[in-house]
Amino acid sequence: MKKDFLYVVLASALPALGNFIAVAVALRHLDPDWLGKSYALLALFYVAIDLFNFGSPRIFTIDRIRSRVSTLIFLDFASAAGSTIVFASLTVWLARTCLFAQPHYFWTLLAAPACYGLSHFSLGMLRLYGRSGLVCAISTISAVSRIAVVWLVIAKQALRPMLPDLLLLVEAAYGAMMPRYGARRQCASCRLRVIS
Repeated sequence: MKKDFLYVVLASALPALGNFIAVAVALRHLDPDWLGKSYALLALFYVAIDLFNFGSPRIFTIDRIRSRVSTLIFLDFASAAGSTIVFASLTVWLARTCLFAQPHYFWTLLAAPACYGLSHFSLGMLRLYGRSGLVCAISTISAVSRIAVVWLVIAKQALRPMLPDLLLLVEAAYGAMMPRYGARRQCASCRLRVIS
């Protein structure tokens, strides 16, 4: 129990710490204007993600729902589609305002919200199955990746225009690393775990 609690806390704290270190280091070595626009794009990404986060893991804890369906992963498909459409459309539409950094590759605008949006249900199921250690490991990799991206861009000046792409790829990788859960037998074992 204590170990799971520690994993849950670290899974939330490490990404925030990684972002803080990455930004602190970047402010000393990169153009603040470009850095601000790059992280403004990342903020827009999180807005698009939150708009279509339907809370599928919380919905799945309702007995009536769980007895009728074996998974709510289909809500994540809707979440991924909605987030991708909104994020890509807003980024293109707001390009003329110069408030956000524009990625070099359009596909990063699609890959990041699509992969991240597909992770909501899996994240909740991992925690429900007592796999908080795996979530913590994935969060740690993401935190380190954010710092590594900044160091890479600082070390190689040719990659500095690619900062928005690299930041979005970290978010895409986070979602892609989450295993997909939802089989009926896994849900049965989940119910047994909750009862016990």
